Amino acid sequence: NRLVELNNNDHISTDGFYFRLTGDITVSTMLGTDDHPFRCVYDGGGKTMTLRLSPTDNNSRFLAPFRRIENATIRNLKTTGTVSGGSWSAGLIGAADGTNLIENCLVNVSVAASGEYAGGILGTGHSSSTTIQNCAFTGSISGGQLNHAGTIWGMSDGNATAEIVNCLDLSDSPWPLVLSLGALNSNSVFYNNYRTRDCEYSSSTFNAIPGDLGHTVTAGNGVVLDFRHKTLCSVSGIAILPKGLSRDGIIYLSSGESCDLILTSALLPGHVKIGFAAGDSILQEENSCYQLYMQDSDITITCVPLLNGSGGTGDPWRISSADDWDALAACVSAGYDTAGMDFALTADIAVTSMLGAEASPFSGTFNGSGKTLTVNLDTSDSSEKYTAPFHYIRGAVIRNLNAGGTVKGKGRHSGGLVGSAGGTNLIENCRVAVSNTNLEKYAGGILGHGERSTTTLRGCVFSGSISGSSLQYAGTLWGWSSVGATAVVEDCLDLSGSAYPVAVCSTSFSEGSRFENVYYTFADKAASSAGPDGIPGRQAYSVTAGGDVSLDFGEGTEYAVSGITAHAAGLVYGNTFFAGEAEIVSLGLSCEAPEEGYLPVGYTAGAGTLMEESGVWTLTMPGQSVVISAVYAPVFGEPDFTLPAFLTAVEEEAFEGIAASVIAVPAGCASIGDHAFRNCPRLTQIRVHADC
Repeated sequence: NRLVELNNNDHISTDGFYFRLTGDITVSTMLGTDDHPFRCVYDGGGKTMTLRLSPTDNNSRFLAPFRRIENATIRNLKTTGTVSGGSWSAGLIGAADGTNLIENCLVNVSVAASGEYAGGILGTGHSSSTTIQNCAFTGSISGGQLNHAGTIWGMSDGNATAEIVNCLDLSDSPWPLVLSLGALNSNSVFYNNYRTRDCEYSSSTFNAIPGDLGHTVTAGNGVVLDFRHKTLCSVSGIAILPKGLSRDGIIYLSSGESCDLILTSALLPGHVKIGFAAGDSILQEENSCYQLYMQDSDITITCVPLLNGSGGTGDPWRISSADDWDALAACVSAGYDTAGMDFALTADIAVTSMLGAEASPFSGTFNGSGKTLTVNLDTSDSSEKYTAPFHYIRGAVIRNLNAGGTVKGKGRHSGGLVGSAGGTNLIENCRVAVSNTNLEKYAGGILGHGERSTTTLRGCVFSGSISGSSLQYAGTLWGWSSVGATAVVEDCLDLSGSAYPVAVCSTSFSEGSRFENVYYTFADKAASSAGPDGIPGRQAYSVTAGGDVSLDFGEGTEYAVSGITAHAAGLVYGNTFFAGEAEIVSLGLSCEAPEEGYLPVGYTAGAGTLMEESGVWTLTMPGQSVVISAVYAPVFGEPDFTLPAFLTAVEEEAFEGIAASVIAVPAGCASIGDHAFRNCPRLTQIRVHADC
């Protein structure tokens, strides 16, 4: 206020003086008048001037902390607050005459003009020669009568010389950067200036310099942006690049422009080989520096794994080592979008990291190719939830994979294959033999938590284990779900020997859920199924062949990796057929006679109901395993000893010791005594009439 009084009242000439702001201040008065403009150097020292300006009787125009300047320099100053009312109002300077320099200033002022004209940094440049460089406007411009404004330079006469260099308009205002009454002086310069929204101003009276539309370049999670060549303006926060500007870690470039970047990642392990992608823009690496060629859109630079392949259906990204897995896991955690991409495991690998994160789940297609993923995951020293090789998935497909090893978690819902599933997913033809130990109360053999997803488990086997001292709710196939989850589980087998049900939901699965051809081998599972809504599945009873019997269950759906062949009722695993009680199984039966002289004449089941119709056998399963055996009868030849037709009875020991092999007994014979054919070494058959 003392400076304002001295300058404005001409109590002392300030021409040529140097002033420096040494502390943050709040002002409601303005420096410079029509008769006594400010003509000195003012260094803000990086401090902040908070404005509370409104019109007075004598000052209804050029409302700004520096109301009028002439041959002045203003640098290194931050302004914030409000300028309310007036015309040609601005956040830093109201009016400029003579030759002026404004540099490295940050203007974050809300300018609410009551007249037709306003400016973000400078209200009007009159006919001056004024340079504004390395400045940023982050405030706003508004007014009910406002018709003409510029976010950097509000208005000027036609012969003004404007030099606007390395300036950034980050406001939401629709105005151009510079507005002039007629064409500016031909010596005017506009270079490396950017705005972040479309300019909506058009006029046949005024000449508008909109500035370049700066598309943003931002760093994805874990990506660190730096520049080979830059000049930092510490007060405005602008980093000046050879082409383009940066502020707060965001780069501003126009379509067709390029810049050199140094890219690193703070999240990725040092041994992991990764690259970077820039959306639709071109990013080329040379000598550890990346050159970005900007397209006509905002982009985010993300980490990408350096894997063989292209990610397409015919050329998937190929994972052949633990380093490849770590690269993919790290990049997905850092925001790499896998939706629509294909991945293939091409070798057996052992891993210690998880794929997918809560904010960026795995969303691609992962083909295990019959290979084995051996995991060693231990998060028991933290509260990390959903510990599993596939930590988070959403819209994913996982198929043809063997998984083994150990998972140990302290947080909820660890899984042998997948921790958390959102969206719509398919897990198919997988064999999971993981030992899952959870120190909390929730776990899953294959899937830890289905959330509210629609997830299908098809053709899968769980042969691992689930344990934990505090474990209460677990499912050997599907560990837990929120209300409304849709679980489709079909052609699956639980060989774990666990008492837990195959699936659990907090209340109930949705109406679209179904469990078909889902079996377990633990005898007491149904009685001990735990959880608010436990789905035990069907107890699997085996159907095996006795003696020389061969069983044929016909064509089925084969899942080569899990080893399951599924049928309409029941499934085959490891050459053993399994079905549930009361299921009707179709099968083909055949056998060979065990020794010469005998033929099979039928089949019998140790339990259940075995029936034949038109050569097709069906077995109605009992609540136990079944052995199917053949019934044999001797082959009948021609008799070589026929008893007389009149004979009505054969006495005891009557034909003891005779040499006959096939004896025919007449129809009229009513009885045969004890030992009638004793000691007949060749005797193989006694043919007796049905009425005897």
